[in-house]
Amino acid sequence: FGYCKDGSYEGIINLALDRIQSIEKAACKFVENEDIDFNEYFSDIIGVTLPREGEVEDIVLRFTPNRLPYVLSKPLHESQRHTEVDGDCIRLKLIPNKEFYQKVLSFGSDVEVVEPQNVRNEIKQIIKEMQQRYIWIMDIENQNIEYKQCLNDKLEREVVGFLNSKLGGELYIGIADDGQIVGVDNADAIQLT
Repeated sequence: FGYCKDGSYEGIINLALDRIQSIEKAACKFVENEDIDFNEYFSDIIGVTLPREGEVEDIVLRFTPNRLPYVLSKPLHESQRHTEVDGDCIRLKLIPNKEFYQKVLSFGSDVEVVEPQNVRNEIKQIIKEMQQRYIWIMDIENQNIEYKQCLNDKLEREVVGFLNSKLGGELYIGIADDGQIVGVDNADAIQLT
C-alpha cells in the first residue's frame, strides 16, 4: 500500500499499489511526511484502514472450545489478551474497522461479540443484511418467514398471525414451501383485484 495526502482530502489516502492501472505526473510539489509516525499509525487497527472518527474500544470475543486454541496460537491483534479467568473469551483493545468486522465474521458461528454493545450491534446488523441477501436460498420457513406460492384468501390469516406476534414476520409470495422461486402469474392483474 502507498499512503499519501492530497489537498482535496483531509485524511490520508491509502492506495492499493497492485490495483493502480496508470500513473501520471502530478503538477503539485512532493512534500515529505513529517507528521505521521507510521510505526504507530497501524497499532490500534487490524488491516490498513484507520476510520476517521474511530476510537479504541475494549472488545471481548467468545470463541467455541474448538476454535479458541487456534485464536490463541494465532492472535488477531497485538493487543489480544487471554487469562484463565477469561475462559473461552479473548480481549482486544483496538479501533473497530472493516477489516476487524471481516475477521470476526470469518469465524462464522465459532465466535460471539460479548462487548461492547455497539460492536455487537454492528455485527448483528451485518448478519441481518447477509440473511436478507441469502433468504432466497433458504429452504425452510420459520415462525417469522412464510412462503406462499400464490395469492389466495388464506393470506389474511398469515398476516393477522404476524401482526399478533411480538417479532412480526415476512411473507413472500411466489415462493413454494420448499424455498423454490416459482413467481406469480400476471402480478399486475392480481394487485388490482
